[in-house]
This record gives sequence, structure tokens and C-alpha cells, in this order.
Amino acid sequence: MMRLFLLGALLGSLPAIGCRVADAPTSTNPAPTTEAGLLTDEGYNASVASDASSGVAYATWVESAGDGFRVRLVSTGADGNVSEPLTLDEGAIGAHSQAAPVVAVGPEGTVHVVWTVEYEVEGRRFPASDLVHVRSTDGGRTFSEPKPVHADPGFPTGHSFHSMTIGPDGTVYVAWLDGTAHDRYRMGQPTAPTTQTARDEDAHDEMESAEEPGTELVVAHSIDNGQTFAVPVVVAQNACPCCRTTLDVSVEGTLTVAWRQIYDGNMRDMALARSRDGGRTFSEPVRVHADGWSLDGCPHAGPAIATDGDGTLHVLWFTGAPEASGLRYASSVDGGRSFATTMLQPDVPLAQVRAVRDGTGRVWIAWEDRAAAADVVRVRHAGSPDAAEQAAGTDPSLAPLREGWILVRSEGTAIRIQAYDSDEVPTMP
Repeated sequence: MMRLFLLGALLGSLPAIGCRVADAPTSTNPAPTTEAGLLTDEGYNASVASDASSGVAYATWVESAGDGFRVRLVSTGADGNVSEPLTLDEGAIGAHSQAAPVVAVGPEGTVHVVWTVEYEVEGRRFPASDLVHVRSTDGGRTFSEPKPVHADPGFPTGHSFHSMTIGPDGTVYVAWLDGTAHDRYRMGQPTAPTTQTARDEDAHDEMESAEEPGTELVVAHSIDNGQTFAVPVVVAQNACPCCRTTLDVSVEGTLTVAWRQIYDGNMRDMALARSRDGGRTFSEPVRVHADGWSLDGCPHAGPAIATDGDGTLHVLWFTGAPEASGLRYASSVDGGRSFATTMLQPDVPLAQVRAVRDGTGRVWIAWEDRAAAADVVRVRHAGSPDAAEQAAGTDPSLAPLREGWILVRSEGTAIRIQAYDSDEVPTMP
């Protein structure tokens, strides 16, 4: 049964929550309305996560704020009361659809949020960025000061296109695309431009030499509830520089990271790697499927992955391959070593995708369909032959409940949220 899942104070028993992060301003706007699951009437690129033990959900998004943006966060219980959003940060905040703020909740209830802080560098076409993290150990009432996840804050390169997940043991994992190796190499070349003129992130020209590093996919982990992060592990090189990463942890704790990789011939295909030791080491990357999509540029469309309760790994992504474009779906029953692949929806335009495992172990997938008469988000069980249900909007985000799941989506500039039970195909407004 679909339920309006309105963002509010925790279980309705707490006062409106205020922001403690640095000197970030708090909102003076009225609380969101209760009309049709409206979260906010002016927001972008929402992310949603949930506390499995309490059923409380948290959502983040970005809003315009003068010449920059602000990071907003709200929490919700099942009672429908609505609280004022918190402002976690404001200024030069990254608001790219592939690199917006991301929220996750640990098994003990700690709320974690990561986002990028951008800064201009003379001679560099695109801003440099640091990836920062905050946490709340009191149910979202207060948050820690933002701290970089990586060890080189201020080095003029990109730390972005990030994802985050938390293991059953509370280990926090953050993945991102890192330009440090590439830009340090450029700095050391006497005839090459300095790091401030790092390569064009839209054109992605071929490397000037075989030795020149490409963009690296890295993963860092924290075993102290997000207080500190280990030195990031380089999982792959020559990743597609501005398609978001994605992370998943299975029931037994296996970590999977997926991303878009650049292969010979400028082929832009999905790859993944797995870690069975808490993110300290990773398997060799596996190419999920050879789509045959050669592109001298970045499609700005990352993958979605989730592992179901039986251990089957599900992957969803967009491909623009000639004569075979659309949404592809793959599954693996052998730990990501091989995949059965099918075309989920052919000829759909560039689409954003998401996946989540609900509390019953079932995986749900969501994707945009901009080929419909009006933009819609489609949702269905992974691998199910059933027709997908749909809701108006774009940019889906999913989070699990103990016996269901949550969908957040954009509808124009508004963000809406609903919760669903897992024992039925969703019927959406």
C-alpha cells in the first residue's frame, strides 16, 4: 500500500531541529506542505536514506542560494508531522546531477552526509572540488563540522561524482572519481600545462602520453563511525571522469563498487569490483557488458547496483550504443564474475537509474523515461517480467524500509516522496 511519507520531526515527538554545522544559516522558510507528498517546492537532486531499526528516513537536496547553493536535510517518521529543513552548508556547493549531496544511515542510527565544495582555480575551465563529510549521532538534531574525506584538501583537482553506503558492521564507505594523479603528473611535466589547466572534463581528449594517468576511481572507508577515513584505495584508472559512482553492501558484508570505465576505442562501458575485507582490497575490475558505445565525451549517467537477499547482484545502466541504445539490466549469480544481460527498455533517452534492497531482501529498480508523453519515473522488481509502474518526474532516489521502500523524485522544481509496501507492485499517483 502506498503511503504519503512526509518529512518531519522524528516520530513527531521532537521539536523542530536546528543546524549546528559551523555558522551555516538556518531556514526562515515555512515547513513543507503536506500536499501530495511534497518535500520542497524548490529543490534539486535529492538523496534519501533510512534507519532500518526505527523507520526514520532522511533526505537531502540542494537549493539555489544567491550565487551558490545550500545543502538541505530533513527527517521523517510515520506520523506525518513536518519539521523545518536544516541547512548543512551554503556557498560554492557542488550541485551537478551526478555529484549532488548524498545521505546514508548506519545500523546504529548515525546519519552521514557527503557533498562537494567547489573553488575556482585560475586557468582551469571547471572548478576544483573537495569532498566533505558530516555526521549526526543524535538523530539529525546536530551535525559535526564538515571535514574532507581525502587527505589533500585544497589541492586543485576534482574529488567528486561520489557515492556512499554503510555496511552491516557500521563501516562507512565513500567512493569518488579523483583527478589527483592526473593533475600531479601534469604539474611535473616541464612543457605541459599546470594542474590549473587540467583536461577538459567534457571533451576528455586522449591522453598526451601512455604514462599520463587518467581519472582514478577510489574508495575510502571508516571504521570509527565516520570520525576518520583511511587512505583511499585506487580501484581503477581511466574511469569516465563525470559519471557518478555507486556502492552496495550485501547482507553478508561484501562491498561492490560500480562505475563507467573508458576502454580501448573510447568505449564507455560499466565496470565493477568487489571487496570482501571491508574495502581494504578489491578484485580486478570486471566489464559488465560490452555495449559498443564509443563516445568522445561523458554521458553524465552512472550505474545502479544492489544485491538481493539471495546474493544475486543486479545492475542497471543507460547506454547510447548505436542501434542498441536504452536501459540495460544485468544480473550475476556468481559473485560478479559473469552476467546475464538484457535490454530493459530500448530507445529511452539518457536516463538516471537507482536500485535498492528492501527489508525483505527484494531489489527494486527505478529509472527515468523521458520518451513518454511526459517525463516519468518507472519502478519495478529487479528481473521481474511485470510491467513497471510510473510516477511523474525525474531524478529518482530509493531507500529501504523494513517492509517496503521509499521513492523520492523531482517534479519540475518540486521534490516529492512516497513510501510503499514491499508485498505489492506499486501503484503510483
